Amino acid sequence: MGPVEPANDPGVSASPSVTPSAAEKLSKGDPQRFCSRRDPVVADVDGDGREDQVFHSWVKGQALVGVCTAAGKKDSRPGLGMSELLQIIDFDGDGRDEIFFGSTGITIGGYEVTRFLRGRLRLVRGPLGGEPMVVRQGAEFTNRMVGRAFGCEDIDEDGTANLVQVTTRFQGQDVRWKRTWYSVRGASAERVGHDGGSEPRGEGESRIDVLMRAARDHVRACEARESS
Repeated sequence: MGPVEPANDPGVSASPSVTPSAAEKLSKGDPQRFCSRRDPVVADVDGDGREDQVFHSWVKGQALVGVCTAAGKKDSRPGLGMSELLQIIDFDGDGRDEIFFGSTGITIGGYEVTRFLRGRLRLVRGPLGGEPMVVRQGAEFTNRMVGRAFGCEDIDEDGTANLVQVTTRFQGQDVRWKRTWYSVRGASAERVGHDGGSEPRGEGESRIDVLMRAARDHVRACEARESS
């Protein structure tokens, strides 16, 4: 299957564009002092085996995520929506932690995926500089109930884990599920494949519980560092 921008997939959507001015202003100054005063999370964003610092804040009406590495490099950028959600995940096992950063509505969270490459924080995007990739997890109340989960699994068996998004919804008495997996190279994501199916609705569960159980059943959870 050829490249497909993540923004066009039902389980993955684009993030709104924001101006970087606030992030640029806040990232000036000594990197260690800047990170330490914002309760950083420990990570290894550059793969050198040393502890780097990741911070996230809600400053001047804008979400902000940034890094200060053990080597003294730093960068920051605006994030998606509020700054409530932060997960540190080396989803492909290459020794570099990715930053999953985003916001949550009533029950569902959306995460942008950010990598620290060549001294800069870079959003993972669709092919040819497409829209930023956003993976989602939780239950959503729209004109229909939808459950989503994302995970990390080597579905195409090439030795590197894929980033996987599962979406579930009701169809009659059954739960319909769709799974889409992506290959991420550098800061570019490419849709590799998808599958799907249906299963009977479970007894004794709420509609949301059924949707979320079905979504989690079809994706392997990522191993995340503690972020709080």
